Amino acid sequence: MSFKRRWIERVRIFLRDLIEDMDLKFPTVEQQLQKGLLARYYSNKAAGIKTYPDIADAGFRCYSQFEEDGIILYLLALVGIKTKTVVEMCCGDGRECMAANLIINHGFKGYLFDGDEGNATAATNFFAKQRDCLLIKPTITTAWITRSNVNGLLSASGAHGEVDLLSLDMDGNDYHIWEAIEEIRPRICVFETHDIIPGNLSLTIPYSDDFFAWNKPEVEQEFRSVSLAAMVKLSSRKGYTLVGAHRHGFNVFFVRNDLMSAPLEDASIAQVHDNEWTRYGQKERWPKVKDMPWVNVQGLTNYLHGESLSNCVDIGRRIDLDPRVERKPVSASHLNQGTDIVPLNLCGTRLKNIIGKSIAVSEPSLPTVD
Repeated sequence: MSFKRRWIERVRIFLRDLIEDMDLKFPTVEQQLQKGLLARYYSNKAAGIKTYPDIADAGFRCYSQFEEDGIILYLLALVGIKTKTVVEMCCGDGRECMAANLIINHGFKGYLFDGDEGNATAATNFFAKQRDCLLIKPTITTAWITRSNVNGLLSASGAHGEVDLLSLDMDGNDYHIWEAIEEIRPRICVFETHDIIPGNLSLTIPYSDDFFAWNKPEVEQEFRSVSLAAMVKLSSRKGYTLVGAHRHGFNVFFVRNDLMSAPLEDASIAQVHDNEWTRYGQKERWPKVKDMPWVNVQGLTNYLHGESLSNCVDIGRRIDLDPRVERKPVSASHLNQGTDIVPLNLCGTRLKNIIGKSIAVSEPSLPTVD
């Protein structure tokens, strides 16, 4: 880093810390304004009034990167605040995350995780400065999150059972970690998805404990995370409904099915992806990584022969839960206009026992990804 860039970075940090100190010393109106918004939302819901046609219209930013703070507040008003707890995986330095507004301005207990020790230390220091965290501070855990340890980490931190919000933004194993989570039962979830992947493709990266996108060449960094279609499928299986996204279409919100009621409505993938940023990504960025070894997690097709099953959606829902079905990475170029492909590691007889159909599989086994 050049002397000029180092100097600019030092000035930026100095100004940031100065602004934070000023904010700590002088009362702000943020809490009053947000409490007023909550009161309005509660009143409108009781009167059967839909405040916004789209949840994205509720957006504003205090600590979130974009306008997620406002959307979260709106959704909490619609489903109700029950435990005043928030869980965030990959919280960064705390200054810009989904949990900070709830912790600082609404008195939530936070359980925050990050795999980078520097981020976790910075987050600890950031919340330690907040007057509203003087007595009760968020629990911040430094840990590299995997499928095998995620529930243990949640339990050890004190997060268990029903929580009001789960935020998951790992830029990697997001699908696999959400699939593995059992220790908590979020009322609302916000996930970052990779919206460069077209809406008809249900794809994720192959699972790897040590997956990290940002140490790879620039083009390969786009090979990460999970498509919205895959996250909708998994979340539906876990009992959640997609209700919308922020205006750029990659940070998406799900509500637990038992909490869905008017004026909440389910959103479609097409609606979420109908924005300029997503259209640009699918046109310009997706072609560069479409032939990477993505794993398809939707439905069922005989990968050895490329023969689709006519009822792949219903079969896929059952097969996806069966440990006898193994998967291998597949190139998205093998997908035929959204045709569902899951490589099989089953003989015809065993597969017939699972789905009641006889399907020819010419080889006894294929490599697996997990």
